[in-house]
Amino acid sequence: MTGSRLRLKQLTGWFAAGWEVSHALSLLSDGAFKLFMWICLNADRGLGAIRVDPHEVARVLGKTEAEIRAHLQDLFQAEIVQPMADGAIQIADRYWPYERAPTDQQEEELATFISQLKRAFLERRCVQSAFTAADERIATELFHCRRIHHGCRTRDSPGVASEVRCTNQQRPRDTHYQLALLRRTLR
Repeated sequence: MTGSRLRLKQLTGWFAAGWEVSHALSLLSDGAFKLFMWICLNADRGLGAIRVDPHEVARVLGKTEAEIRAHLQDLFQAEIVQPMADGAIQIADRYWPYERAPTDQQEEELATFISQLKRAFLERRCVQSAFTAADERIATELFHCRRIHHGCRTRDSPGVASEVRCTNQQRPRDTHYQLALLRRTLR
């Protein structure tokens, strides 16, 4: 079997079970984990969310409605799922292996962030370049990092200058230089 490629028997209906599922397994009771897996298998892949009718889920899983409600409470308590404003539940990011589809508001926030960053980047006298697709990718990554850390500003890491001084000499357009500019701009 060495060197042979693995292929799925069924191309649809499967769920990526990685460390997220493994971690949930160590936290939950058997019944709560079974419910978690049912939620994962049936949730919208783009959102990681689903509306749960305890009566229907109890029927499908062979449990009582009271057991399903108790297991749901366990999932909420372990912060594996969270309630949504529309009454659905959403699997927490650290337990959802898929990238979520951005909402319209998130896409608008990203576009605004990139636009502001581009303007701040290009107005520096020491930058004699265009805002390239690579710059936009870095800006997008920075935007997502800021969202993950709840809006906390990125701190300088060792080896990356906290301030970039403009000189007449050409600067290399490497990632460390660009990130140093971005960090200074965000302060």
